[in-house]
Amino acid sequence: IPPLLQGLIDFFEWRLALRIFGGIIFVVATLVISFLVINKPADRNLNPDGDIAPVVISEGRIEAASLSTASLFSCSTAISSNLIPFVLDKNIAASQGALLISIISGAGLAGKLLCAGLVDRIDFRWVFASMLSALCVAMFSFLHAQSYTMLAVSCFIMGISSGGALPLWGAL
Repeated sequence: IPPLLQGLIDFFEWRLALRIFGGIIFVVATLVISFLVINKPADRNLNPDGDIAPVVISEGRIEAASLSTASLFSCSTAISSNLIPFVLDKNIAASQGALLISIISGAGLAGKLLCAGLVDRIDFRWVFASMLSALCVAMFSFLHAQSYTMLAVSCFIMGISSGGALPLWGAL
């Protein structure tokens, strides 16, 4: 999607490009919602709260888990929000920067699937520690990236680590 948006901005004036993009998003979202959203879990033979009683977690663990997970979400958001100006400062075209945002998104999907599978098989704390470590590697590599290839690798690592945050948050 970021390369599509950048292409619209390159072809049209940015205000018109964003209006066109907003219209596309509205149409696509309306279609997706109309086909995928259900009114009640029972419509899909699901129980609203599941069959198992909720696990009681101490207040301190919830706060620590929220703070740790927030670091995964906030770093990804900060990088994605500032990636285009960052690559422009490195004399890289905005269209290539848009592709880097797509790399983060694609790797984020892979990170969600990876972490969701791992937390079912091993202790989620090890998975969480791995995602936080990957986040540190990604941030360090952004600081020292001198080429587009290194930025792409940094974006991939960032996407994997931040993508895994959502299933980890649920597990925590």
